[in-house]
Amino acid sequence: MPLTSKEVNQFVSSSYDKKGTPQINNYVLDKELSTRKSKVYHDPTTNKTVVANRGTTGTLSDWKNNLEYVTGRYGSTDRMKQAENVQDKAIQKYGKVDTNVTHSQSSIIGRRLNSEGKTGQVIEVNPAIMFEKQKKNEYIVKSRNDPVSLLTNINPFLKDKNNTIIEGLTNNPLTEHSSDVLQRINQTIGKGVKLHVGLDNETTSDEIDKNLKKVRGYHGCFLKQELPSLQNGFYVINLNGSSHWTCLYKDNDLFFYFDSFGFQAPSEVEDKMNDYTWSDKEIQNLDTSSCGFYCIAFAKYMENKLNPLKAFSTFVNLFSNNTKENEMILSVLLNKN
Repeated sequence: MPLTSKEVNQFVSSSYDKKGTPQINNYVLDKELSTRKSKVYHDPTTNKTVVANRGTTGTLSDWKNNLEYVTGRYGSTDRMKQAENVQDKAIQKYGKVDTNVTHSQSSIIGRRLNSEGKTGQVIEVNPAIMFEKQKKNEYIVKSRNDPVSLLTNINPFLKDKNNTIIEGLTNNPLTEHSSDVLQRINQTIGKGVKLHVGLDNETTSDEIDKNLKKVRGYHGCFLKQELPSLQNGFYVINLNGSSHWTCLYKDNDLFFYFDSFGFQAPSEVEDKMNDYTWSDKEIQNLDTSSCGFYCIAFAKYMENKLNPLKAFSTFVNLFSNNTKENEMILSVLLNKN
């Protein structure tokens, strides 16, 4: 379950607030379980639970805990025990904790909870970290100029694909260590499909096949000139032999053609169909390469719909006229499946 960079920043900010932010999108603060150092959030619509653990403040105990980390005794601190207590209560109430959002010192807590199997994933913002081995479900996002997470630059045990480096804009250590550096990016962080707005996000036929192999009636990926005689089901079509994917869906005598740039089908594809339904709505941003992911989302959404004409219209209208915003909508859709 990925979170948007904006959500991660909001969770971190709430963890430092004495009372906590009452609601972050659909996540509602559990006032009964939350403490000054750990905020518990639950989304009743998705049954997802997030625990946000705050980092170091100016208290003497927090700085002593930092020293205990360096000396290898952090697990015996009251701070760690309190965090485990909140985590255990959240698991008991909701069945699981899906994500721990951490910042600075609390990333030590998140990693220890993860090693105990008490969380689905950890998102660490500008983490305090030495040379620990990073697990597959740990995600680091940091400013390049952050002094606290400096050792990430030479830690040989980190998984680069899980980590996001934000360019430093200042030489102010407090500014670069703040979670507000997340305002400089617009992406999702965590498990699932990560879409980076404006960056290369091309998909291969193997990746599309892997994501759609369980979709009923999926026939595979084809070049437009090699499209076979159509059976009921889904065909993902490559228009130019390299980068642009579209999707065709046949349901008996009905044909639906989806192009995230809002174009009609090329003649090679039209020759295979009778009259067909398509949309001229431009959904995909021109600076991205997310067309394959849009095809995946389209096929998964249309699968088994009793009224495909209505479903096609509903799917297109899920997206706004802001094509950059649509990248985030797409990411949410993909990670619901």
